Amino acid sequence: METISLNPKQIYWNLYPMDEEIFIESIKEDGDAGLILILGGHKNISYFLYCLNGDWIKSEDGVVKVHFKSDSAEAQHLTLKVKGILRDGGETKVYTATIGYYPSALYRVHGHTSPSWIIIQRSDLNLLGSKVEDWVTDEISEEDKLYAVKTWGSIISQASTDFEAAKNLAKRIIDDLEPHRGIPSDEMSKISPFKQFERAVSGRDKVWCGNISAIYSYALNALGIPCRRIGMNHQLTSREKRCHILLAEGHSTVEFFSRSMGRWIWVDPTFRILGSYIGDTGPLNMIQFHIFLNDKELANNIRLIEYDPNEKREKIVSFKESKNMDALLKYFKVDQIFRFYKRSAGKSG
Repeated sequence: METISLNPKQIYWNLYPMDEEIFIESIKEDGDAGLILILGGHKNISYFLYCLNGDWIKSEDGVVKVHFKSDSAEAQHLTLKVKGILRDGGETKVYTATIGYYPSALYRVHGHTSPSWIIIQRSDLNLLGSKVEDWVTDEISEEDKLYAVKTWGSIISQASTDFEAAKNLAKRIIDDLEPHRGIPSDEMSKISPFKQFERAVSGRDKVWCGNISAIYSYALNALGIPCRRIGMNHQLTSREKRCHILLAEGHSTVEFFSRSMGRWIWVDPTFRILGSYIGDTGPLNMIQFHIFLNDKELANNIRLIEYDPNEKREKIVSFKESKNMDALLKYFKVDQIFRFYKRSAGKSG
């Protein structure tokens, strides 16, 4: 019999972190009956305060130490309270964790051999494997931020939510690039996304999915909405071969993080898709869409927000009604490989 241990956080939540104001970065033991929590939080948090059934203690670096009586044969419990003090003097909400200590002596009384256990039994603090910012790899210059505001700032300012802003931006970029779709020259891979945009709209080059997703992602990040590109293809042969074999055709798509909705949202400006739903639930992230698409029963409930650049309007259609149905089944097939790009450890931007 084979046992397979899977950690959902590493498989899914590591790819799709939430925008939590306070979280646990790491946990390690401290002596025979203690642990050290390392807290993380939003950039606007100046320092943390924590309380263990007593007075509030200041932690500049997010380190919280919890200790129990190691010479006792009784179960022990502590309630940890944590809050962040913001740079403007405000405070976050108070987060709590109930922590229990069960010494080995307790088990020996009952004739059971066991090590001592420290268990976080109840908490609204999550242990995160990554943060939203870890997946934003675009390095935006101040010049490019000014360009984005000048070119698309009015579209963003007119939207009531970041989801609406992202959709409006996608529609404008789709409109501008629609007449220039095709195979780009090698020159396009050597220049920045905004230079690609200018080169294409001036009629000097063409764009395909890689260029469109790069331009859109870079523009969203320049305008303050976290966005990432996801590459996909399943290559069976070495890149050194003269002819490459792909099990599934290559593509480049996009997800952005909506702070107003607290979720990652998949959009695909190449296919003119502004969002997807399963029934009335959504908008979906890309992995959710991929799973539902490859489930024959659930695929019937997929609905897409599609934009028509000729009619200049968006509409919601069922998956079976979508003009993109065949293309999506091809690119998002079950054996496709997806490539997420993460910021290197210690690198900020």
